[in-house]
Amino acid sequence: MSETTTAERVSVEVRSGLEGLDLVARATAAPAKAEVGVPIRLSIGLTGADADRATVAWPPELGAFSVRPVPPRGEERFAAELRTFDAGAVEIPPVPILVEGKDAVLAGPLSIESITLREGEFDPARFHDIRGEVAEPTGWSPLAIAAVAAAALALVAAVAFLATRRRRPETPLAPHEWALGELDRLAAADLVGRGDVHGFFVALSDIVRGYVERRFGIDAPDRTTREFLEEARRSPALGEERRATLAGFLREADLVKFAGARPDRSRCEDALALAREFVVGSIMATVPAGPEAMR
Repeated sequence: MSETTTAERVSVEVRSGLEGLDLVARATAAPAKAEVGVPIRLSIGLTGADADRATVAWPPELGAFSVRPVPPRGEERFAAELRTFDAGAVEIPPVPILVEGKDAVLAGPLSIESITLREGEFDPARFHDIRGEVAEPTGWSPLAIAAVAAAALALVAAVAFLATRRRRPETPLAPHEWALGELDRLAAADLVGRGDVHGFFVALSDIVRGYVERRFGIDAPDRTTREFLEEARRSPALGEERRATLAGFLREADLVKFAGARPDRSRCEDALALAREFVVGSIMATVPAGPEAMR
């Protein structure tokens, strides 16, 4: 493993230790020093004879960092935008690079510096002594009084407005709004166009499962497909046709995720369209009230 660090970026290059696998991953974080909450771009480049077979499924978090996949640029193979609100020296954990669903190499770790804004040290050269005696004003004109009063009222109104905004809770997205937005972001990332069919189906099935959990109160993400479908049969709101569509979709995703299937671009686009149709078609479904529906 070799590491390079400059003021702008930090990089580490790691070669796979698996026998018979020719793969080198180079992870780069830029900038290497950033303010708390400012986006940090983590990019991964791959070289070697097996580079075209490699994929990465971005987790929602990497240690102290939230993760948002973004389209790669130039020679980048994968890229994501990271944010952290921890200050000081913070480590970005290694990202697993997969070949045929198995860990082939760990890209990373990387260390960056996250800083907070604070006032500088006292500099006496920036301050001046009292310049001398200043004549005290003998009184206030009516115009000055009116201006001060208007400014005071404006300040009170601004404080009240900000306080109201802080108290006002954010309106959560409806399940279908969340799911359709995530599907739009997945389409824009064009994972299939970059050869990451595995990552595409991992993300697509996660979105569908997340939607079902939010919409129908079914505990989807932590169950196997078989366990989830058994639970889905107990939800009258899904209906037989929707359950059949969901079963076919999730089983196809499992073939890609766990059995190494490689659908072509047309089939991937069909799967994305099917996920949209499932979400849109179930917007008006009636979910029974009660504890089971609110889980």
